[in-house]
Amino acid sequence: MIPASDLFDQSVLTALLDHDPLVADYRAFFSLLDWSVVQRWEAQRSPLGRPAHPESAYLKAFLIRIREGHALHHATASLFAAPPAAGDRTRLSSRA
Repeated sequence: MIPASDLFDQSVLTALLDHDPLVADYRAFFSLLDWSVVQRWEAQRSPLGRPAHPESAYLKAFLIRIREGHALHHATASLFAAPPAAGDRTRLSSRA
């Protein structure tokens, strides 16, 4: 939600984001969290080797994945996979 483009007018991008219901929903969600903890942590870190974006951007992306149900998909998918039925060789290795 950081509008930055060399091609497009920034005021237009900002206006579009200000009127987007999804952006408004996530801005409201993020406003419920105390970001001062992240800001203090960032201030204590060395500027050398820091990523181009603030840590809060990565945390927000992760929170979006969790909220949308994508973050744990790979971890939980194997828990719900049914084991192969007795005699079902299609799900077993190709060795005879």
